Amino acid sequence: MPLRLDMSESDFDARFKAMLGARREVAENVDEQVRVIIDDVRKRGDEALLEFSLKFDSIDLDETGIKVKSDEIGQALEIPFFNR
Repeated sequence: MPLRLDMSESDFDARFKAMLGARREVAENVDEQVRVIIDDVRKRGDEALLEFSLKFDSIDLDETGIKVKSDEIGQALEIPFFNR
């Protein structure tokens, strides 16, 4: 079951820390799977990134674009989480 966290909520820090500390079952070969993904992105660059974003996040970066706009970066920097 997915867990939804909202950085604007007052209990975000506590819920985020609890999520990080929670025991989760993972596939035994998760480290190897992550290595394969990272190696593929290193080798194939954006092409691999586009494929993995679609596969794991259901986000088509061909449609949405891959570039982060400067105003989006500015907005992200205003979020308290990033100003620690």
